[in-house]
Amino acid sequence: MKLRIERQKFLKSWQLASRVNNGFLRIAGNVLEATDMKSSTKCVADGVDVLEDGVAVVPVNMLGSLLKKSESEELILDVNASRGLLKGTGNK
Repeated sequence: MKLRIERQKFLKSWQLASRVNNGFLRIAGNVLEATDMKSSTKCVADGVDVLEDGVAVVPVNMLGSLLKKSESEELILDVNASRGLLKGTGNK
């Protein structure tokens, strides 16, 4: 899976999903699903351009921390079977 993310728009969607659940975030295209294994919330992710289809599951807090600390307004999230990489202009 490969996504181009507009950080400010995506951060608002992430915050909506993370308010309800603090466990894991499933990203499938432009749909976010946060779950703590007891309940889940789905929302449309603004600011996402799908470059390659796929699904990724990441800890909600970890992704939020990276988004908040990043100085880049455009990020690329690239996830394959063995690793995930979040790239921005000037930082990784």
